[in-house]
Amino acid sequence: MQRVGRLWSPAFAFSVIGLAGVVTAPLPGFQLHGGIRTNGLYVLALQLVVSALAVSVINDIWDPRLTELRPERPWQAKRRIRDDEPLRFRRALWHFYLWHPLPAALLACGLSISLSLVAIGSPQIRRSELALGSLLALTVGLTAWRLATGLYGWVVGFAMGVVITQVALAPDPHPVETVARWATFSAGLLALSLLYALGYRLLNRRRRTVEPT
Repeated sequence: MQRVGRLWSPAFAFSVIGLAGVVTAPLPGFQLHGGIRTNGLYVLALQLVVSALAVSVINDIWDPRLTELRPERPWQAKRRIRDDEPLRFRRALWHFYLWHPLPAALLACGLSISLSLVAIGSPQIRRSELALGSLLALTVGLTAWRLATGLYGWVVGFAMGVVITQVALAPDPHPVETVARWATFSAGLLALSLLYALGYRLLNRRRRTVEPT
């Protein structure tokens, strides 16, 4: 439980710092030179630094059980440092967010908040919003073949972060349209992902039922 809790640390860092950035951005004492765009860059940098610090303090970072899905004898694992252990831990962190929707949603929400702060501060808000949508679609396209459940949390969390930031800070006279636009876009991505997963599994099942000639 302790190791799993530490794997949650990037999700908590991104989401908490991102929400704090939304709350403090309009306050006079937190306005930086360059406006909200600079605030967004600082929030993103703080998210990355805090996440890296949280991961670096894991005292069992070399434990092979972090990456073993079904170890035969985990109690016999030796705590020794090998050349490939940092890579194995990064793989464990990757798989944790790939297969767990809630931490993936929190991580995506915090990331999209900081990116949305940068987008709101840019002269072309619509183009920046299009760039955010393209980024979300790109991440879905790159990970859809894994058929991972964390993908659905990632899509929902990313869309929620954009909506929260734009409704709270963007000079948009029609916030309902922003909510409807991102809800439709994220629902479309989720539907495509579900159709892809369903088609992939049906194709594999058909291949298994075919008798070899």
